[in-house]
Amino acid sequence: MIVLIPAYKPDNSLTRLTHQLTAHSENIQVLVIDDGSGSEYTPIFTELTLTGATVITHPINLGKGAAIRTGLNWARIYQPRQVVVTADADGQHLPQDIFRVGVRTETAAAAGQKSIILGVRTKPDPNAGEEGTKVPLRSKIGNSATVGFFALATGARVADTQTGLRGFTPQILDWLLQIPGDKYEYEFSMLLRATRADVELVQVPIVKVYEPGNPT
Repeated sequence: MIVLIPAYKPDNSLTRLTHQLTAHSENIQVLVIDDGSGSEYTPIFTELTLTGATVITHPINLGKGAAIRTGLNWARIYQPRQVVVTADADGQHLPQDIFRVGVRTETAAAAGQKSIILGVRTKPDPNAGEEGTKVPLRSKIGNSATVGFFALATGARVADTQTGLRGFTPQILDWLLQIPGDKYEYEFSMLLRATRADVELVQVPIVKVYEPGNPT
């Protein structure tokens, strides 16, 4: 299982997540794409390398979509039979949820399926307290708008179109690399195109974790 993490100017949340993932299972290969963070962040990426993560660096910031495609292309070349799970660098995804999505993706891959496994944020965080379980207003509005648009455009219902926790079976890596978009639109475009390409969208409930004030 490859856990692909696009990162732009990350903080220690990324190093914590990498440590937790590698401790969770020896079958997880962490692949981090440094999307032009700059020399100030070199110590963080060096530490990640020392923990066993593979780090690929973009000389300049290209955007999340471009970073994901860089990671998918690496997987296609070097580990073409492995599933790929994308996760955010800011700690919004719990290691156990990342692993659950990965295991579900491996099941689909073993069955020869062309699938995207979506970690949809529908379960409250038991460690966050009452305030921490509330979805920030801008996140709620943004996701509601894209969920509605997606339903109108495709006739399909996806509870969380903005989730960054996604599993991809190796059967669709070539298809994913052909989808345009270098920024955040890439992730939404793949969902729209999946409904027209016989790519199954599978939803797995995960814990919703938001930072106070949702700064990222």
